Amino acid sequence: MNENKIKNKLQTIHMLNSIFGYTAILLVVWSNEIFDLPRLLLNAPATPVNLKECLIETFFITTLFIVYILFVNRLLSKIKILEGCLSMCPLCRKIHTPHNEWIPIEHYIRHHSEANFTHGVCPDCKNSSNWF
Repeated sequence: MNENKIKNKLQTIHMLNSIFGYTAILLVVWSNEIFDLPRLLLNAPATPVNLKECLIETFFITTLFIVYILFVNRLLSKIKILEGCLSMCPLCRKIHTPHNEWIPIEHYIRHHSEANFTHGVCPDCKNSSNWF
């Protein structure tokens, strides 16, 4: 499966889940206004229907939903996926690219993901006699 198909699948799943959640929230808000849920469920005093308040709540919920969808879609668009098999030289650890080039693994990953490299020495190498 290529990167675009995976991204599209993630975006579709996210969008469907978000729409489901948004719809559920709006149903609760409108049900509460129309059926006076605190009165039905908790025997609270009855309150009059206030459509203006419900419309304002719906507006704010919709605004938050749109901001949320735009924010998450922006995050999803930044996802880069490494997949498949990479041919790597066991001696110099260079990667063989589809363009028939051999490039350092750090260069390959830096250009195919958002990862950055820094260097450190692991405890095994530090304790070996080959360390400076």
